[in-house]
Amino acid sequence: AGKLPEARAAIDKATRLGTKEARLLYHAGAIRIAAGDKEAGEKLVKEALALNPKFDLTGADEAKKLVAAE
Repeated sequence: AGKLPEARAAIDKATRLGTKEARLLYHAGAIRIAAGDKEAGEKLVKEALALNPKFDLTGADEAKKLVAAE
């Protein structure tokens, strides 16, 4: 929604304990990519897909698209 600083703060808070949950990792990665940190974002998205390639009905497809351009 164009509120990257707020999104980044929220996802950083949600992932601060290091929980390995595919949906959280995907969102963290997508936010980082949108904010211009492509390398870190793609790493998180790939980690999400490795944990569970079908973690969400639409999110998993979006995650695959985010890292497919390599």
